[in-house]
Amino acid sequence: MSSTVPADTSVSPLTPSSNILILGSGVFGLSTALWLRRAGYEDVTVLDMQDTASHSYSPAAIDSASADLNKIIRFSYGAEIEYQRLATEAAVLWDEWNAQIAAARDEDLPDVLKEGERTLWWRAGMLRMSGGDELSAFELQTLENMEAEGLRDQVFRSDDEVGRISI
Repeated sequence: MSSTVPADTSVSPLTPSSNILILGSGVFGLSTALWLRRAGYEDVTVLDMQDTASHSYSPAAIDSASADLNKIIRFSYGAEIEYQRLATEAAVLWDEWNAQIAAARDEDLPDVLKEGERTLWWRAGMLRMSGGDELSAFELQTLENMEAEGLRDQVFRSDDEVGRISI
């Protein structure tokens, strides 16, 4: 008769000295590592299958959404305003990062950021499209929350003669 020892499925609590391994050096992996370090965790390691450090997230060399030129932040969450607020915070952080990059010395930047605008994030606006003539309850709640949070300074609706843009 053989006896098997059950695997230990308990999870140890994280402490500032815990060894933390993050797989993936994209936006989520690096931002998680950054915030863990800021929160006082001392041993945070990030691994990635690609050499993102050498290639500076160049879209020509790195196959990753984080290396792409498109940075999309979704602000539309219906009644879930906490997610809209997180999206707003993310946009502010991207703006701050752009300012830091613009002010940085050339020797502190990867080659790909030493030329041009030194910009990683462009506020290009938002487009929401609907399949019908009437806005859904989700869309109406999103617009109401955007207005309450001061995010609705330029909204154009096709059913609004004043706000319509003709192309």
